[in-house]
Amino acid sequence: MHFRPSAMRTNRCVATLGLVTIILALASSSLAQNSCCTPSQWQTSGLTVSNLGSVSHNIYYDKIGQQVRWDRAGNLEQRGVSQTIISWSQYNVGPVGQHPEYVYFVEQGKCFTYGADEWNDWCFGLPIEQQTFVGSTQVNGVACSVWENKLQGFTWISRNLPCLPVSTMQSIPNGSVQSTLFHNTTVGIKDMSVFDVPSVCKKSASKLSDMPQHLRQMLLPNPFKPSNL
Repeated sequence: MHFRPSAMRTNRCVATLGLVTIILALASSSLAQNSCCTPSQWQTSGLTVSNLGSVSHNIYYDKIGQQVRWDRAGNLEQRGVSQTIISWSQYNVGPVGQHPEYVYFVEQGKCFTYGADEWNDWCFGLPIEQQTFVGSTQVNGVACSVWENKLQGFTWISRNLPCLPVSTMQSIPNGSVQSTLFHNTTVGIKDMSVFDVPSVCKKSASKLSDMPQHLRQMLLPNPFKPSNL
């Protein structure tokens, strides 16, 4: 799934991002010196603000078990309408190229499955991430790095030690901005049962080709991270 890590918009968005004090200092360090990969297990919550409204996120990343869970709840499709989507990517199940990914639309009570992308570590600054190091910064007194992808209009901020996501912002061609701030980020998974796929998905999941168009529109590319999720 390509939600890696999605982002947000307008003065409200700028105000949200402004809650974090960022002191940007351009640096000449090489890409290799500043690139980093996250710990093998971690979880985080996030809040995205866009022209549609807001979306809350919970992400559980388990490199050891080769699995990712991503919860989204809020204005995913249109302003004023709240939707909830939970997805499980199981890179530890099935042969290469056929790992299942379950997408559960909670309000509709419907679950769909399709093949997940191959596993990629969650990293910042590696060639696969298509990110350029911009400079160093501090977020609430913590040393961080700033990355960007000018072609896609993305800017990411990652914590240096340990390497973890802090925020994401995307500039949209229509002039708007959507941004995501992460919080309650911790190393490790507090409850491994979050990776248990519900019976409704295992017993009656439909194929992606059967997914209605209005549900497909909620599955936007992942802005948190370009290559994986």
